[in-house]
Amino acid sequence: MEEVMREFYPVLEFSANGNSSSGFHCGNRRRGIISRMTKTPLREVLAANVRYYMRELPHVDKQVKLSKRSGIAQSSVNRVLAAQVDAQLSVVEALAKGIGIPASQLLTERGDVELPAALDPRKLVLLSAEDQRKLGAFAEFLLTQAATPPTETEKTAAFDRTYTASQEDREGAKRVAGRPLSNDSFSLDPHDKSTTRDQKTRRRK
Repeated sequence: MEEVMREFYPVLEFSANGNSSSGFHCGNRRRGIISRMTKTPLREVLAANVRYYMRELPHVDKQVKLSKRSGIAQSSVNRVLAAQVDAQLSVVEALAKGIGIPASQLLTERGDVELPAALDPRKLVLLSAEDQRKLGAFAEFLLTQAATPPTETEKTAAFDRTYTASQEDREGAKRVAGRPLSNDSFSLDPHDKSTTRDQKTRRRK
């Protein structure tokens, strides 16, 4: 039960004078026992994962490529890579779509879940002729499905379908929910000109 409470309500570490310390360290000092857990800011997790895929995947190895594939301005991609802002979910989903991965993989620390390595075409020659034929047929099937527009019946059925979250999705949601909130964020909405209180304060300074 204690571990569950720490997951959702992490206890801030207190200094000797009783004041809460800043940062993302969670701890519990009791009976001479000191335990500490470090939570990486979500913006840094996102930046690290985007950089990882840009290194591994040729189709997004440049900011301009990722910007074009995801539909996000290159300046915004640069801000994400620099971990300057906490991107809204719509931004994360757009980046994931441009890369070609689930959005959850951009919000998960690599130390928690091993991310899949990029597929090396040179390893395909090690497959038998039969396996290569199956792989080619499956790839052709996926491309055909992607190119075929859904019928009206399929569009309607999509709204009546119930999806159950996987254990991985639930664990990812728990980790995200336990992170601190931030006022420094941006969205894909070009008409969103809202300014946070922190940003106004910095401008006056």
